[in-house]
Amino acid sequence: MGGDLRLNKTAGVNAIDGNIIVGDDFGGANADRLVFLQSNQIGVRAVTVRSSGQLHFDSGVSDTFNGTLSLFAGAVSSANINFAGGGSTLNDNVTVTYLPGVVTSSGASITGDFGMTATRTFTVNDGPAINDLIISGIVSGAGGLTKPARASLP
Repeated sequence: MGGDLRLNKTAGVNAIDGNIIVGDDFGGANADRLVFLQSNQIGVRAVTVRSSGQLHFDSGVSDTFNGTLSLFAGAVSSANINFAGGGSTLNDNVTVTYLPGVVTSSGASITGDFGMTATRTFTVNDGPAINDLIISGIVSGAGGLTKPARASLP
């Protein structure tokens, strides 16, 4: 069953105190959404967005991700992060992984502007999609982006 969980606590007061998993790989694109209605709702946490999941930030809303960010791609849909509010910061690494047995897919996506305070590693595993991760927005800040080389197939 899909649906939205909307975080609307006072900005800066963590709404979730633990690791976060958005989605269950069923229901299609953006069937399961974690919606940020106020800024700074999560602390130092690992965030996993499954193939049916979306992180969505309302206009003017941002957060800082201090834990790893894991995105999954499936046969029907793939993880999506929508930084519509701009101003969010990634302070850890990002990984894109395909679900086992996926032979057709669209890649994961990150839309909207975000920053990085230091160089972050984006590990994007090779899958059946033409583009395994699409970033549509401005990536800013003092940090850089490292994409490890793709492993050779035997």
